[in-house]
Amino acid sequence: MAVGAIVRDAHALQAQRIIRDDSLGALYGKKGKGLANLIDNGLRALALMVEQDQTLAQVPPGVMGLIPGETRHIYASSIPDAFRTCVLMYSSIGSLEQWSDEEQVDETAEETNKRFFTEVRDAVLTRSPELRPYFNKLIPLYSGGVPFRFGFSNPRTILNFGILSANRQPSGIKDAQAKLWQLKCSKDYTGVRHAALIFGVPNVEDPTVSPTQKDILRTNIHEIERQADRFEMQFVPVLTAAEGAAKVIQYAA
Repeated sequence: MAVGAIVRDAHALQAQRIIRDDSLGALYGKKGKGLANLIDNGLRALALMVEQDQTLAQVPPGVMGLIPGETRHIYASSIPDAFRTCVLMYSSIGSLEQWSDEEQVDETAEETNKRFFTEVRDAVLTRSPELRPYFNKLIPLYSGGVPFRFGFSNPRTILNFGILSANRQPSGIKDAQAKLWQLKCSKDYTGVRHAALIFGVPNVEDPTVSPTQKDILRTNIHEIERQADRFEMQFVPVLTAAEGAAKVIQYAA
């Protein structure tokens, strides 16, 4: 389990714990706070050793319980960008918030949305290959308007897709609201009976999602559902791509 990282560029060296406090609490209970302090002290000790012209390979194993991983050479625009890369590549329970960068977060969210849609589409086509022509359809929002690309559209329904991540809820909400508006406009223009937004969401039982994130997540999902209801559409939160695929097949029938 990746709990921290040491980053060096041409000018500085910095060590930082990347695992969140709430994740340690969820995994280890009351011992989580003590473990956080132990990890912080261990990272400082490792950083001092590396600063003294040692490489991680030369550092003895088990410094305060920490085992150094392999040295990785990456491209990063800054020290915070390097830590974000460490979290994204090596720690599913790490925190991006302390190195937040709106442009980078938006780019990562777009990649996550594309991956979720691809997984849903592939799962649908495995079960119902006859639906292939209805994916990635271009539909105008109004007469003479520029067409927008929708995830799925047939004569009965229009669907779009996205992700609401626990770590990136503000950008997920903006994406959901924009896609609801696009769905409403195209539903009115085409006259289809159904329009729905299928969003992958975190499992509220996941111990790596903090209590605060869970509360915000419930509030956000409820708000998007209310907005969809006002437009006579559906917001469909799903936990997996397979669940999303089942919803696509259901709406397409």
